[in-house]
Parts: sequence; structure tokens; C-alpha cells
Amino acid sequence: MSPRIFWASPSAAVSETMLLPHGNVSILVGEVWHPVTEEVTLRAGMRIQTGADGQASIVLGDDGVVRLDHDSMIDLVDLSDRMEPATELVPTLSLFAGRLWMQGLVPANLRGLTVFTPMGLVTVNGGSVSIGGNREMRVEVYDRSAVVTRNGKNLPLVAGQWVTLRATGTPFAQKLPDSSYQSAWAQGNLTLDAVHRQEVAQLQQMRLAERARILPTSTL
Repeated sequence: MSPRIFWASPSAAVSETMLLPHGNVSILVGEVWHPVTEEVTLRAGMRIQTGADGQASIVLGDDGVVRLDHDSMIDLVDLSDRMEPATELVPTLSLFAGRLWMQGLVPANLRGLTVFTPMGLVTVNGGSVSIGGNREMRVEVYDRSAVVTRNGKNLPLVAGQWVTLRATGTPFAQKLPDSSYQSAWAQGNLTLDAVHRQEVAQLQQMRLAERARILPTSTL
């Protein structure tokens, strides 16, 4: 699968949240599920579901990307621009079923991307994390760091660590086995992360050049 399928057009990626479907993907409108077969602009309050043969990518402008695995369902909660430090944890989205991968590209001094799960909150600024499960929620960090918040307490995680969140008990960090990095889920997403990071950097350079009026056609 080409990494480009998970990336929106440059004009849309600047300010909009885009859904890029692959296979069986639906959006709940009212009380009816509608299949999605092409890029769609998203807004807060939408519910997205992937089928047994479906996957999807949600491009959050310059802030990051969320990729849904098969048989997953999320609600979009807060898609506003992250222009201020975090005063409270407001979920970006809620995960109700299945598994997702989230790559954050938000500076550490700003409000990060937060996933709500029934077992706790997971926040990422710069880094990549896999979150999934049903009765138990498994959180795995593959790049940089993430923070798990449960019952008002924070548990920082760094790359190579994972934790299981349960309805009861105190979570604790453990070391990821080497086999986790060899899985198709991890390898595929890490490859797409590298492409996404590079293209966001190129877009940001283009916008800076435009603001300075230093374009390929300019005299300077």
C-alpha cells in the first residue's frame, strides 16, 4: 500500500481534518451509517467505523495523523488548532472499539493529541503510539513518548514501553518485546510516519517561504 494513500492534498492538509478510507469505512450521519469511498473533510462530533476489510487514516492538519485498523470505531471530539498550552485534557477523539495508531507532531509546549478510552486517557505531542483492546486497553509507544492519565495520575511512557489499562488496579510500564517492532502493524505505521513527517516539514517550509515572499519565481 502506497504511503500516499494516507496523505491528504497539500491545500486540504493545512487547515482541515481529512478522512482517507481504504476498504469498508463508514461515517454515522444521524442514525444511518454511510459508506465512504473517497477523501472526506471531517468535523467534530462525527463517528467513524471500519469493517473487517477496512482501514482508514485521519489527517489532523499539521498536528498529526490517526490510522484505524480493521473493525475499529471512534468519535471525533475536538479538532481545534493547538495554539496554546494544555490547561486541561480535552480528548481529540474517543476510541470505542478496535485499534488505532496515532502519530503526534505537536510541540511539547502546546496541547497534545489525546485519545479517550474507557480505561484512561493517552496523550501524545511528538511520538507514535498504538492503542487498542476491548476489556483491557493496551498502549504501546514506538517513538518518543506519551502520557497515560488515569484517575488523575500521569504515567509517562517512552519509546519501547507499553502498559495495560484495566478497570481496576494500578498500571505500570513494561518493556516492549523486540517482536513487537517486527509486526506488520508496527513496521507499516512507522514507515508511513516517516513519510508523513517529511511531507509536513515540506509544507511548513513552503508556507514560510510564501510568507517571506521567497518563491522559486522570485528574483531573490
